[in-house]
Amino acid sequence: MLEALLDHGLARRGAHDTLGLTPLGTAVMLAKRELTEQAKGDLAEARQTRSNRPPAERFRPDSYTLTQTLHALRNGHHPSDIAQMRNLAESTICEHMMSLAARGERFDLTPHLEVVFLEELRQKAAGWKPGDAVSTIRDALDEEECDWTKLKIHLVQVFLE
Repeated sequence: MLEALLDHGLARRGAHDTLGLTPLGTAVMLAKRELTEQAKGDLAEARQTRSNRPPAERFRPDSYTLTQTLHALRNGHHPSDIAQMRNLAESTICEHMMSLAARGERFDLTPHLEVVFLEELRQKAAGWKPGDAVSTIRDALDEEECDWTKLKIHLVQVFLE
């Protein structure tokens, strides 16, 4: 993704390998300019490539953001609270949890679980692992509406067991 941003002049490398937006990148972010069709295609391809990688491979082993999430999980924080504390989307924290679990990291989610829902998932998600579709499990649930964060927290727990 970063290479695509650099290739299309939306970002530039700074000192010490930092990245920053170019004036064009800023204009696109502020919706003052549109991406070219080529840039849209390249960015979509980059996003798809990342999404198809197994969760354990989506972040570097020494990733600062994963380390921060793991630390917060081990300190008993609810994933939604972690998202708020770190100014990240809940879906990002859920992705972190799946990546961490797939790598074999251990953390306790039991204070944040609903026992009845967990039991239902144990039956319907047997054999599920991070990287497998979550939507198929959601479709198999008895609940008409299911919060994605709640589902992912419980799925990670099932996997960790």
